[in-house]
Amino acid sequence: RPLLPRLRALSFVAVVRAEAEAVAWNDPSCCCDVPAVASCAPNLERLELRCPRLHLGRVSWRPGQGVDDLAWMCRRFCATNLASLRNVCGLLPAL
Repeated sequence: RPLLPRLRALSFVAVVRAEAEAVAWNDPSCCCDVPAVASCAPNLERLELRCPRLHLGRVSWRPGQGVDDLAWMCRRFCATNLASLRNVCGLLPAL
């Protein structure tokens, strides 16, 4: 039985499964898990996948690296894996 059967719109960054532990972005414990969202809220009509916020204090900035290089690296790191979007229309037919 779905947890949120009446939910029609959702904006989210990640599904986090082990909040007591430190988890890394885009590993199985912290990722854009569309099948998990679909099982909790199967009647979604609008789904917005957001990127995590970057914490610049924790990013390694190498000599010679410009702001554009840093922004590209962060976008690549935070990008949603396209495989996680496979069968999204089958999982959420009302989208």
